[in-house]
Amino acid sequence: MKIKRLSWRNYKGLQDGEIIADGRDVLISGRNGSGKSSIAEMIPFVLFGKVAGSLKRYDENGLTMRDRLIHGAEVEFDDGLILRRELLDSSTGGQTAKLYINGAPVQKRQFDAKVESLTNGAGELILNPFAFFTMTAKERRNFIARTFGALSEREFLSTPEHAEIAAMLNGMTAEAFIGYSKNELRRLKIEATEIPARLEELTRQRASIHDTSTLDELDNRLTAKRSEQRELLKPIPLVPCPVSLVPDLERQEIFLTRQLERERTRRENLLTEYRRLKAQRAGTCPTCGQPIPAEVFEAKRDEQLLSVVSEGKLIAAQIKEFESELANVRKDLEAGRAQSDKLAAESAKYSAAEAQRLERLAALQSDINALESEKLNVKTALALDKRIDELKARERSLNEQIATLEGNLARAEKFQNEKIQRFETAINANFEHVRFKLFDRLIDGTPREVCEAMLDGVPYVSLSKGEKLKAALDIFRAIQRRYEVELPLIIDDAESYTANSLLAVANQKIILRVTESDLTIEIEEGRLAA
Repeated sequence: MKIKRLSWRNYKGLQDGEIIADGRDVLISGRNGSGKSSIAEMIPFVLFGKVAGSLKRYDENGLTMRDRLIHGAEVEFDDGLILRRELLDSSTGGQTAKLYINGAPVQKRQFDAKVESLTNGAGELILNPFAFFTMTAKERRNFIARTFGALSEREFLSTPEHAEIAAMLNGMTAEAFIGYSKNELRRLKIEATEIPARLEELTRQRASIHDTSTLDELDNRLTAKRSEQRELLKPIPLVPCPVSLVPDLERQEIFLTRQLERERTRRENLLTEYRRLKAQRAGTCPTCGQPIPAEVFEAKRDEQLLSVVSEGKLIAAQIKEFESELANVRKDLEAGRAQSDKLAAESAKYSAAEAQRLERLAALQSDINALESEKLNVKTALALDKRIDELKARERSLNEQIATLEGNLARAEKFQNEKIQRFETAINANFEHVRFKLFDRLIDGTPREVCEAMLDGVPYVSLSKGEKLKAALDIFRAIQRRYEVELPLIIDDAESYTANSLLAVANQKIILRVTESDLTIEIEEGRLAA
C-alpha cells in the first residue's frame, strides 16, 4: 500500500501544507531543523499516535497558543483510505485526540482496529526498519520466534523421533532438566566421595576386633557355665567369692571402665558433630562457587544426620551393655571382697571339698566374664559389618544413579543442541544477509537465550551506520513478506548511506537528506535517490 497524499496542519510549527505523492517516492531535503523529520514523523503520528520529542501548538509567529489551534495530520492511501489524527490542547492544560476515518470522526478502538487491519498486526515494525531494534532482546526474540514460525520445545518434543527424550523429560523443559541433573549430580558425587573415608574408618575398627565364635555358640557356652555355677552355689545361701576371683573382677572392672569411657567419648564426639550439622546453613558449592539450593543442602544434611544418628544408636547400645556388665562386675566384686574378708577369717572352717568348690566357682566366673567380653565383641563386629554392607550398597547405588544421570544429562544436552541448531536454522532461513545468534553459552556450557542480529559475523551494535541500515532493511523485508503488508519506507539521513546499504525494496520511499538549502520536497519518478 502506498501513500497518495500527506497533509498537515500546524504540526510542530510547520506551515500548513500537503504532499501529493500519488504512490511515488518522496525526497525531502534541507538543512537541520528545517522540518524534514517532522514531515516523516507525521505517518507514525497518524497511525499510532507516536510523537518524537515535544508536540506543541504554535501560531504563525511561533508563539504557543491554547484552545485555538489544532496539531493534525492526514494520510490518504492509494486504495482511498483516509486516516486523520488531531491533537488539541484542552482548557484544563491536557491534550485531547480526535480521530477520523474517511472524514468521519470515530472512537479510538475503531481507529486502532482499522490501523491493525492496515498493518496486519505488525504495527510500526511494518513502517520503520529500525523499530525492531527499539525492542528489548527478549521482545525481539519472542517476536521472531512467533513471526517466523520456529517450533517451540513442546512442539519439537511431540515429533516421533523425540518420543524417548520427551518421556525422559516428563514435562520438564530441557533447560530445567539439565539444571536439575547437574545439581543432583553434584550432590550425589559429593556424597560418593565421602563414603570411602567412612568405609576405611569402619573397616579399621572392624579389623581391631577378633571374633572366632557365633552368638549362638557363645550363648550355649554361657548357659552351660551358668548352669554349673548355679549348682555349685546351692549348698550355701550366699555365693562366696574366693580370694582368687577378686583380681579377675578388678581387671574386668578396669577393662569395662575403659571401654565405657571410650564409647562415651565417641558418643560426645557424635553429639558435637550432630549439633554442628544441625547448625549448618546453605552456602556455596566448593566446585562451581554457585549458591547451593536449600533443598539440595537440606537433603545432604539430612543424610549426614541420619548417618550420625545410626552410629549414635549403635554406640548407645554398646554403652548400655558395658554399663550393665560393669554394674554386675562391681556387684560381684563388692560381694567378692566381702566374701574374701569373711573367708580369710573363716578359712579354717572350709574343708578340702569346699576349697575345691570355691576354686571351681572362681574358674567358672572367669570363664563367664571372658565369654561375655567375647560376646560383646561379636555384637560390635556384627553391627560394624552391617554398617559396612549398608555403606557399600549405598556406594553402588550412588554410582548407578550417577551413571544414569550422566547418561540422561548427555542425552538432554544433545537434544538441547539439536533444538538450538534447528531453531536458529529455521529463523535464519527467512533472511538474506542477517543471521541471528539466539543462544550463548555460559562458562559451564549452559545455553542462555539471547537475540543478537549479525551481519557478516559482526553484531548489530558494532556495525557501521550503513551496515545497520542494511541489516535493518533485511529484517524489514522479511517481516513484510511474513505479514504480507507493504507500507511506505522512511529512510532518514539518506546522505549517510551508500547504494550498498540500501537493499532493494519495492516499497514507496520517503527519503530524508540533509543539505545546506531550505526545506525542499520532490516527488521522485520511481527511483531511489542515492
